[in-house]
Amino acid sequence: MTNVITRLYATEEAARAVAAKVRQAGLPPRAVHVITGGVEAAALTRLLVPEAGAQALVKAMGTEKALLVVQATYRPLGAARITREIVAESNTLPLDESVQEFKVKEEPPGTGTGAGIAHRRFLTMPPRPGDMPRGPITGGLGLPLLIDRHGRHSVIRGGALVSRMFWPMPHVVRHRASRSVLPGTRFMSRFFWPMPLLMPRAKRPSVIQGGALPLSQAFGWPTVIRRR
Repeated sequence: MTNVITRLYATEEAARAVAAKVRQAGLPPRAVHVITGGVEAAALTRLLVPEAGAQALVKAMGTEKALLVVQATYRPLGAARITREIVAESNTLPLDESVQEFKVKEEPPGTGTGAGIAHRRFLTMPPRPGDMPRGPITGGLGLPLLIDRHGRHSVIRGGALVSRMFWPMPHVVRHRASRSVLPGTRFMSRFFWPMPLLMPRAKRPSVIQGGALPLSQAFGWPTVIRRR
C-alpha cells in the first residue's frame, strides 16, 4: 500500500526545497519527485498516480508551475504523516483535495521488504529543533540553580546548637595541664601502695643474683672465641 501525496508550487525551486526537507526527514530519495510543467500525464502515472488524477494535475500545472509527488510507504514508519506535516508548513498553491493524495496497492520500484526494525531508533521519534527547550532542568522546573543563604553557625533550624538542646554545655571544655590522667594527679604506682616510679640501683657486673660471674668463666671458658 502506497500513499501518493501531491502538492502544487509556483516554481520549481520552491518544490525542490520542500522535496529536500522530505528527504532529510528520512524518506528515500527514490520516493520523492519534482515534476515541472509541460509534461504529459504518462509521467505521473509512472509515479503511481491514477490516470484521472494525472490528467487533472497536468492541467493544474500548466507550463510554469511545479508538482511535488511523494510515494509514502511503510518505510520509514509514518512516512505519510511526516510528508503531510512538512508540506503543510510550505507555501503551496490551491489544488483540489481529490488530487492531493491517492491510496494505491502498488509499491514504487526498489521498495524493501522491511520497515527498518533493525534501526537503533526504531521506536523513537526523531527529535526536531524546538520540540523541547534547551537549558538546565532546574530552569524548566522554575527552580534556581543556586540558593543564596545567609551565613549560619548551625545546621539546626533557628540556629540552635546540639550541645545546648538539652542542657547548657559549652562546645569546648578547657582543662589545666595535669601530670596524671587519674583524678587528683595521682600516679598508678601509688594508687595501691607507695612505690616509686623509678628505682635507682647500683651497677652490677653480672645479671646473676649475688653478682656471680658468667658460667663460662666459672669453668675457664672464654666468652668469645675468635677464629681465623
